[in-house]
Amino acid sequence: MKPLRFVLLGALIIVLISAIMSVRGDIYNLAHRLRYGNDRVYYHDRIYYNPQNRTFEELPVNGDELVPTGEKVIGLPVMDTPRSMQFQIERNVVPTLLILKQSNDKFLVYSLSGGP
Repeated sequence: MKPLRFVLLGALIIVLISAIMSVRGDIYNLAHRLRYGNDRVYYHDRIYYNPQNRTFEELPVNGDELVPTGEKVIGLPVMDTPRSMQFQIERNVVPTLLILKQSNDKFLVYSLSGGP
């Protein structure tokens, strides 16, 4: 009976590790929120910090349309311009500014920590 317990325990550990790996970004975000509050967030394997409250007019979008990316960070939708999203895909880079939509005209803007 003991070998069966070890097999079941091993299977459970594998399932837990797989689940953790599949939601790694969410877990990392949760750990960051517990440690830093919303002062730092985790997005696309990078850390963003120094959140600034901005209105749409204060955003550095140069007249471009701001659209949702389909992702969320700290429960808020990530916003970006189509031009910026295309640039990121073509060059396999992350945005230097992370724009999170709080409401119709309120946004949280985070800066990328570190270099490329």
